[in-house]
Amino acid sequence: MAGKHSAARRPAKVAADGGSRRKRNRKPLLISLGVLLVLALVSGTAVYYYFFDGRVLAGWLQLALPAQISSPKSVAVCPLDGRIVSDASLLNRRPILIKVENHPDARPQSGLDKADIVIEAMAEGGITRFAAVFWCRDAEEIGPVRSGRLQDLTFAAEYDALFAHVGGSDAWAAAKTSALADLDQFAYGDTYWRSDDRDAPHNVYTTTVRLHKTAAAEDLEKKVSLDSWTFKVGHPGAGKVTSVKIPYGADCACSYTYDKATNTYLRFVEDEPFLDKPTGAQIAPKNVVVMFVSYDSSDFGEEYGLGGRDVMQLIGDGKAVVLRDGQAVTGRWTKADESSRTMFVDDNGQPISFNRGQTWIEIIPSSWDITLG
Repeated sequence: MAGKHSAARRPAKVAADGGSRRKRNRKPLLISLGVLLVLALVSGTAVYYYFFDGRVLAGWLQLALPAQISSPKSVAVCPLDGRIVSDASLLNRRPILIKVENHPDARPQSGLDKADIVIEAMAEGGITRFAAVFWCRDAEEIGPVRSGRLQDLTFAAEYDALFAHVGGSDAWAAAKTSALADLDQFAYGDTYWRSDDRDAPHNVYTTTVRLHKTAAAEDLEKKVSLDSWTFKVGHPGAGKVTSVKIPYGADCACSYTYDKATNTYLRFVEDEPFLDKPTGAQIAPKNVVVMFVSYDSSDFGEEYGLGGRDVMQLIGDGKAVVLRDGQAVTGRWTKADESSRTMFVDDNGQPISFNRGQTWIEIIPSSWDITLG
């Protein structure tokens, strides 16, 4: 009898033990699910804040989460390059447009890698110069800084920018007005310095901090509002256009080669890597834009090397090619007036999306051709 009773009780004991094991096995599973849920919530929050205005999500989190968990802070995005700004207060300053030369004796230049946008256009005799726009980041060494040209008045007006330069051409001097926030080295020598490792005039440098300090002392600082381009996440290798060549003269012919690994465009001048002096790194923007513009003959124009005095027509519209992700997107540039942003649309009239990061704009005569590879 005792044996029978023992045998009858064993199944009940096994069943009880099995149920306990199942309950114990559920705990790691529930913990894992909880961890995955938290990770998904945090990742979703980060993605939302990177691409969208986080105020809606922040309000939802205040209702869904315990009161002791604070809402994420808002994130500032640079209207010029689409990247997150480390310190939102930087956008309370004016943008700065700095004129940097491109003579062979000026290479390698300093600080162009820190600019939000760099515009390259011809000066006299076909040689090019850069108008580098700094707003969302600072640079500790920028140069060599050189003189302004007629088109810089339109560039500065577009960004409502402080203009840093060393003098200017006769056409520039005749056309400028008191509306220009002028930080000429001739007037503010202490804001600039001359380097001992290069001969004049290729040795004038400055910093964004010095320029903003001078602007504040002269009551030229203010908060500005600029229309933004459309930005997107890059898709490396989405196209098959791997290079572009732009036929500037006077030892300034440039090209870009697409680097799929970084989804950037490595810049070359006269087939040599175009480097940043302080870091030694090759300049590699996320986007390259080619703007085709017309030139009108004028007694008050500049000698661009096109056979007379001309004025670069930067207001209106014209053909454009935007390179990003290994693609060449054809379309047009449009600019309503001097103070409005230059915008870019595709062949269907839709805004062209730029990758988040630096953009270089190459301005060339409408009669020229570029070579895509």
